[in-house]
Amino acid sequence: MKIVLEIIEGAGFARKRSLRAPAVLVVGRGEASDWMLPDDPTMSSRHFEVSVQYDGCTVTDLNSTNGTIIDGKRISRQSITDGIKIKAGSTVFRVFILQPASGTSPIAGLQTPKNKLVAEPPPQQKSPVVAPKPSKSDPSNPVGQVLRQTDVISPTNHAQADVTAKRGALHAAGPSAPRPKTGAVIEVVSTFGHGRKSILRPGQSITVGRTEKSDFAIADPKLSAAHFSLADGRSGWQLTDLGSGTGTAVNGVKRSTTVVHTGDRIVAGQTEFLVTIGQSAPSSGRRSGSGPSFQEGIRDKDPQVRRAAIHAAAWCREAWLLDFCRECAYDPSPDQWDALEMLSILGIPTDLDLIRSVNGRSDLGPSRFEWLASFGHPAIVPDLIDAMRSEDRPVVVIAAGAFSRITGWEIDSDAVATLQEDDFVLPDVDRAEQEWTRLCGQFASGTRFHQGIETSGMPTPELLQQLDMRSRWEACVRGKYEGTWNGSPFDLQRYSVHDPVEV
Repeated sequence: MKIVLEIIEGAGFARKRSLRAPAVLVVGRGEASDWMLPDDPTMSSRHFEVSVQYDGCTVTDLNSTNGTIIDGKRISRQSITDGIKIKAGSTVFRVFILQPASGTSPIAGLQTPKNKLVAEPPPQQKSPVVAPKPSKSDPSNPVGQVLRQTDVISPTNHAQADVTAKRGALHAAGPSAPRPKTGAVIEVVSTFGHGRKSILRPGQSITVGRTEKSDFAIADPKLSAAHFSLADGRSGWQLTDLGSGTGTAVNGVKRSTTVVHTGDRIVAGQTEFLVTIGQSAPSSGRRSGSGPSFQEGIRDKDPQVRRAAIHAAAWCREAWLLDFCRECAYDPSPDQWDALEMLSILGIPTDLDLIRSVNGRSDLGPSRFEWLASFGHPAIVPDLIDAMRSEDRPVVVIAAGAFSRITGWEIDSDAVATLQEDDFVLPDVDRAEQEWTRLCGQFASGTRFHQGIETSGMPTPELLQQLDMRSRWEACVRGKYEGTWNGSPFDLQRYSVHDPVEV
């Protein structure tokens, strides 16, 4: 199944995105969205998500401020039908669904109806959702071995020999071997727009050109308005020249259409692009060679090994990790602390209800309120204010710290409580509630805040400089996992995450 999402009203009029199953597209105003529309100030940073599967399509509101509207009604989640209109902020989208042809195959002599596509068979791979239990434990897998796996994602090797070897391995697999679905990164390496990149998930497509009608616009006067496209197809990531004036060259040879590979260089106009597919590009499944070791580590009896494995899997962008953390949250227990903490760091707005349900489990201890601070969604601030009215002093202290970490406001009172021989200042809850009632509108534009700063977008150097060490570390882990930050854990100063308060 394939759909086309076209803007029919708003600043991005006539822009389109196409998606082929299985694929997910997040639309919003901020850089954390797959399709960024910064010119609509009434749209949230991550406004809604479109999911395209083989059996249908859905649109999900991501707890946006102004809501996602279909047929005049605000929705939370709804199936998509052909021709439906979706309104987000001041922008209206129309959905076109290209269904598989019905009836006998055209090969048997019947014509395929116009504007219909013959269905592609779903890939035969199995993408892991929850990490499977290993057949046997490996007691020789120490913390250091798991941590060393954070170097699995290495800089792209531009040597042509490496590219040739990868292509040979692909051809050796034969036409019957299923192609692993993986993402792609296209990065500008020449003067115009140097360093800019677009990160594509499996099933997505992008048009590159000179004007804003293209998804990836470059201010190169030699580029055509819509110069070439890159789309995930059955045989790989397919580049197609869109009738450009100067043509599109891949590795020095002009092409009208071709499959591109890691290390290929595309020249369009005066702009050169570098292609990366797999490895450091987004993946829809587990990379061979890295998964089993991580999955053994997260089930190790030693809590330090479990913690190191979860952190290393996040840094290495293991696609199954977030769903594994969600599975732990459905039936949480104290020994799953690190998985639940990672869910709060990597979770997206649609995880809000799950995070709240976990926080309602008092058997997890008062330090569970730290997860709310890591998640940072403005909608949980009233929950923290309620917790600060508790008779449980550790809950009050930790909830107050979480409130201040999200909002950046100091709400100390004159009262002091002694916990484990240490003195803690208690919060002025009435003042906290008054300030939130008065200023909560400042938090309506985003879905994650720390120290009063929106952190739901790309972790830029300017943003990281404003954050405390813990929030900075979390922003970089999240950026690495989502593909919006290309640094290394060794680029960050190490620090110790707060230990849970014992009561």
